[in-house]
Amino acid sequence: MTTEAERARGRDLALAEALAGLGRVAVTLSGRLRELHSEPPAALTDGDASAPAATEGAKQAATPRGGFGPRQQAVLALRGLDSDLGLAASDVATAVGLSASNSTTLLNGLAKLEALERVPDERPIRWRRARV
Repeated sequence: MTTEAERARGRDLALAEALAGLGRVAVTLSGRLRELHSEPPAALTDGDASAPAATEGAKQAATPRGGFGPRQQAVLALRGLDSDLGLAASDVATAVGLSASNSTTLLNGLAKLEALERVPDERPIRWRRARV
């Protein structure tokens, strides 16, 4: 026979799991919406003479074709990356619903694309938006 406390705990755990799932769905949806609306209008991509010249620089050239993926965009949207102290990989993993190892791989990839940088002399390693 289960006690009321055990039933309440079960409900709380089920709610926590449902909220975590909703968070993952929201991150995926926001990434897809950004991806959808990051494409230039068709008139600017079909050789239109009024299209602005490409002056995006090396940082934009390093961006993967089609822009950043949904998970990269979700990470780049984290406000904590704007601070001098940045975020630890575990903070990023929790915020976007990834494992710690996957978040570290993603952060290293964003650093190679010069979107993020490691905060010097911090342990555990912390990441922040790249300084231009």
